[in-house]
Amino acid sequence: MKNNKKITKNCILLLSAFILSLNFELWFPTLKAFSALEDPTTFPAENPFPENNAAENDLSIVQENLPQTELNPSITFAEPTEGSVVTTPFTLSGSFTNGTTDINQLSFTAYNSTNKDIPFPGIKLLGEWDINLNEKKWRFTPNLSNGIYTFTVEIKGIDSNNNALLDQKTINVTLDIKRPYIAKTSLLVPSLPGKEPDKELTSGNVEDQTGIDIKTAIKFKIFSNNSMEIIKGKIEATEKPFIPIILLQNPTSELEQPVNKTGTTTVTSYSQIDGKYVMEIKLEPSTLLFNTTYLAYLDPNLTDDSGNKVFAKFFKFTTKSEYEKKDIPHGHYTANTNMCAACHSTHTTSSLSTTGVSYQSTFSKELERDGSQNYCMACHDGTMNAPVIDKIQSSYQHNNPVNRDKTATNSLKHTDSCTSCHNPHAERTNENPNLLKSNLVYEHKATTKVGPKKVNSLDNPCINCHEDGKIYDTDNDGKADLLASVLSYRKGLTSEGKLTDYALCLRCHNRERVEANKVSTDIEQYYNMQDSKHNFTIPTGTLQEDGSKLSGPFPCAECHETHGSRNIKMLRSQLGNSIVEDSNTFTSSGKTWTPKDERAFCIKCHNGKTEIYGKIGNPIFDEQGLPLNPNNNGHNKSNENVACATCHATQGKPLEEAMLEAAHAPKPGKVPTK
Repeated sequence: MKNNKKITKNCILLLSAFILSLNFELWFPTLKAFSALEDPTTFPAENPFPENNAAENDLSIVQENLPQTELNPSITFAEPTEGSVVTTPFTLSGSFTNGTTDINQLSFTAYNSTNKDIPFPGIKLLGEWDINLNEKKWRFTPNLSNGIYTFTVEIKGIDSNNNALLDQKTINVTLDIKRPYIAKTSLLVPSLPGKEPDKELTSGNVEDQTGIDIKTAIKFKIFSNNSMEIIKGKIEATEKPFIPIILLQNPTSELEQPVNKTGTTTVTSYSQIDGKYVMEIKLEPSTLLFNTTYLAYLDPNLTDDSGNKVFAKFFKFTTKSEYEKKDIPHGHYTANTNMCAACHSTHTTSSLSTTGVSYQSTFSKELERDGSQNYCMACHDGTMNAPVIDKIQSSYQHNNPVNRDKTATNSLKHTDSCTSCHNPHAERTNENPNLLKSNLVYEHKATTKVGPKKVNSLDNPCINCHEDGKIYDTDNDGKADLLASVLSYRKGLTSEGKLTDYALCLRCHNRERVEANKVSTDIEQYYNMQDSKHNFTIPTGTLQEDGSKLSGPFPCAECHETHGSRNIKMLRSQLGNSIVEDSNTFTSSGKTWTPKDERAFCIKCHNGKTEIYGKIGNPIFDEQGLPLNPNNNGHNKSNENVACATCHATQGKPLEEAMLEAAHAPKPGKVPTK
């Protein structure tokens, strides 16, 4: 009886199951009924209804049910969009997923994939990463010059994944960021009682000005594509006003530090001109000292309302002595010949020179400095009431030999002195405040002795032919055929990249002077090399991105000091247009230029941070010292004794000559074959 009941119960259960299967979609309209007769490809990979406790305790079951794309980490771009043109501060950003990978075991890397000659993904980029693990978002901010780029961002797994590539995305972007730039710098010189109002010395005349009144104010004129209301408000704030003009008192020795000078800052004008926002900012220093050199520059962190940082520029000027002098610093000798005796001595000289006997030194095989050098420094060394020469107390100075030791030797038969560049008899003007020498350039007419040619009095003095000192207007057109010009020493604010801009340096550092055994280096040849990567040529009538006029090789002064340096070859310690920390300054290792010195000097600009003329020096290795270009192991930081000239100079040249070329006219890199 019991067995019959059991059989009946089982039959009822089977019948119920059969009826239920026939009406599955009626009972569960949101689920699909599967049949073994259907195409097997429609089956789910696994049981679609795992038990709850199994899902909680066995993660692998959930993983197996996820699509493969959800198992692996992924990365996507949010901004900018593909093919966009960026005109504001540039940042790549997006989101990511970690899939089944531990989120703390992910690494992110960005590349510049623009150069197709370099294996994909290209050159690794340096910059600041911001990874938000909670929101699974990322941001990367590189420091790049304007241009067309292809960027690739990768997400990799570290630790157990052995840095395996998990996902990567690529995007094409054009950077056309319009940053504010300095259009003009000025020194506002106060007027004398009864004279004209304050005189404004502008960009062409402010660099290296001397004899500046201690009541002088400093002004910067800024151009911007975007408004500058925020910075204007900060400057005009009644509480804690922002001072964007930084004024540093230059140290007189290598042991001292610059002194920051304070003052009152005002916005003298703010308007729109030809679609650009124009702001003039003036700093009136609280106190300036006599006979002191100052460095004035705009805070490089100053931004427009869109967040674009200003291109920094700086200039130096030296205040006047306490003694009030007229236009001719060394006396009106032309009006009063007795003034000559202040510097010259008669009948008591020990050589053909008539410079003051008490400071006279004669040439010897050690090539001690010229007598005029010693004589000038009797007043210009800070012990007298005359302007102190900037960095004159430095270890190395611009004379030959390169150091001040009397036992230093050199095979050259000529030594530089103050009068190599300066004319002590010249009249001071705002156009020539440092009494630089001038030269005569004459378009010579054809004669029985010479054909038509341009004659430069520095190379061929007029007196060689015109013994009476008279030069005539031979064509009688009433126009002077004799031209006079001051030897130029132009820098960042005024240089246009012409060779004449650097005449003060190149008048000596040229082939003719080397052949005459006057100097040891011909730098002029490198400034004529069109394939130089230091040749910043731009279309006629345009400006560099930082507002400068340069279109050609950049100035000597970008790398070299004028009168003195703590480094050999008169090299600057601070490179670029911003003051850097001591840890980022350059210091040569000794008295001989080595590949290690060359490399250390080059990467002070080629670090992805230093800017000159709107361009950023490309870095060569990352934070770990590994080359950013995977195809160039020569850029590995550990190769510090390998000269940059190995690849960036004409192949086959002696090392010393190659390093000279690589510094002044570097060639595009040629990676040595393996």
